[in-house]
Amino acid sequence: MKYIAVGQNDGVIELFETATLKPIHKYEVHSMKVRKIAFLPGDERFLSGCDDKLIKLNSLTDLGQSETNRTNRALRIYAAHSGPIYGLEIDEKSGGTRFASSSSAQIFLWHIEISTPISVIPTEHSGLITGLSFSPTSRHLLSAGENALICCYRIPASGEESPIPEEEEIQEPESQAQEENMEIPPAEHLEQNEYPLEYQQYAAENYAENQQAAQYEQQLYQHQELPQEYPQEPAENVHEFQPHTIKTEPEASYSPPPQFSQHPQKQEYDA
Repeated sequence: MKYIAVGQNDGVIELFETATLKPIHKYEVHSMKVRKIAFLPGDERFLSGCDDKLIKLNSLTDLGQSETNRTNRALRIYAAHSGPIYGLEIDEKSGGTRFASSSSAQIFLWHIEISTPISVIPTEHSGLITGLSFSPTSRHLLSAGENALICCYRIPASGEESPIPEEEEIQEPESQAQEENMEIPPAEHLEQNEYPLEYQQYAAENYAENQQAAQYEQQLYQHQELPQEYPQEPAENVHEFQPHTIKTEPEASYSPPPQFSQHPQKQEYDA
């Protein structure tokens, strides 16, 4: 490998020459922390994954052509993740045309020329997926996450169809007649405002009951007297309340006590 790429917290990717460790170029294509960088076979392009939920394809062919040694535009942008990119792996057997990426409980397969995922891999991870690796045969993909699980997925080889069968639509019978291989007349054969025969029979059988219920509801809403469910008790068994009069004696008149003078007159007695 001729170059070493280092991602920084401010979104800048700095490229160093492997032999001299001299910085030779900067890529200002991200706005947040760069977490993953993966070189494609041939050392002419590399992928970068960032906290901005984007994966970008960058070129190495313009090295030394810019006066400022800076690049602020990517070749292609891959967008589908709902969180920061924590995993990024190139399928070496595909010649660099396929790669995988991961974030929080998400794993996508990509084609290098397509900006949207070519496959979504269902996963058992409930948190961050921090590690991805293709098998040497390129038929399996392994993932490791924060929930202490390592999962292995069977994936199609480059150019093959997915081995995961598509779910077939389950056609439920429209009625019991269809289950018994009986023909059901199509709806368009019915005249306008004409109900099916089964509904007409049901309506005829329940007409009397529906009429009685309708009359009862009408009486209820008109506040009429409804028929009583239980007979009333005979009149002789009803105990009427008889008023009782209590006689009271009149209150005695009140007379104040006699008053005495503070200085009573002295009574004289003859000797």
